[in-house]
Amino acid sequence: MIYFRYINDILYMNKTMLHIRLDKALKNEVQKVADELGLSITAVGRRLFSNFAVTKSIVFDKPLIPNTKTACEIDESLANHKAGKNASSFNTPLEMDAHFDKLRA
Repeated sequence: MIYFRYINDILYMNKTMLHIRLDKALKNEVQKVADELGLSITAVGRRLFSNFAVTKSIVFDKPLIPNTKTACEIDESLANHKAGKNASSFNTPLEMDAHFDKLRA
């Protein structure tokens, strides 16, 4: 029996299991979101508890996904940047402000 306990401690590295009761609809929604993000519910729980222990707060974020128009504008902007178009550099914040003031005028 001692031998099994020793192996059990090595295999599980002093981890414990936590059972949480959730409303079925909430569990299904959590599973859906976790699947969309490519995560398991266990990974979500570990991250939540780790962050909570360190920060003593809870933050919930959903990745921002741009709509079609914004995605097209981002793609166009990135292509222009790679091509060297519409690229400006500034030495000071005042130079940047002056540049944008000219564009707005």
